[in-house]
Amino acid sequence: MKIDKIKKNGSRYKLYLDDGTVINTFDEVIIKYNLLFNKELDLNMISKIHLDNSYYDAYNKVLKLIDRRLRSSYEIEKYLKKNNVENYHTIIASLKEKGFINDERFTKAFISDKIHLSNEGKGKIKKELLNHNIDEEIINRELEQIKDENMEEKVDKIIAKKIAANRKDSSFILKQKISNYLFNLGYDKSFINSRMNYFDFNNCDIEKEMDKIYNKLSSKYEGNELINKLKQKLYSRGFKTEEINNYINKKSSIY
Repeated sequence: MKIDKIKKNGSRYKLYLDDGTVINTFDEVIIKYNLLFNKELDLNMISKIHLDNSYYDAYNKVLKLIDRRLRSSYEIEKYLKKNNVENYHTIIASLKEKGFINDERFTKAFISDKIHLSNEGKGKIKKELLNHNIDEEIINRELEQIKDENMEEKVDKIIAKKIAANRKDSSFILKQKISNYLFNLGYDKSFINSRMNYFDFNNCDIEKEMDKIYNKLSSKYEGNELINKLKQKLYSRGFKTEEINNYINKKSSIY
């Protein structure tokens, strides 16, 4: 069989053979096998062309993925395996050699995005990078580059927002909730506590919540029974003894 015509089709080429066969291929394959007009192709050559076409098809799809955003070698391997690409090791090795896949560069970009676009702390960021099979030494080295003031500013904003939004929790419960929230985001306990110390957790709306509980109980109980029921309920809601006693003293009418 001879190549009767070669036509470029976007980033690919179409080889029209004299028996009516049409082969879609790539520039790299054209060069590799010197596929020119009138070149004779036997079945063995056509088989090699199809094999290389599969390789470059997968290769170019990976390049498009990387073009959208940087990918770890683990992501690329996972993608190629999912698409049943047999020679994925060769593709990954080639992309690494040419600098398209670089786990260190990926780690830097990943951390930068998380720091500037999310509320995640170092612990959670590290865990996600480990899930990409990134070398822990690389992760630790890059995380050490994060300035403390960047993390402090981020955590302080979260704490302030949570305090401002609180309408019912006691200071104790509120602190617990914020601490657990930040811990789940990947912040260290000692770091969380150090930032919490800069905030006042007293909230004037807490008294409104106490009033709701009092009004509900006062419809059923009175006197010492009301006081005891009120204390029990407020304790269960996380209010401190001092807060409860101060509130009860204000409600002199319950005596």
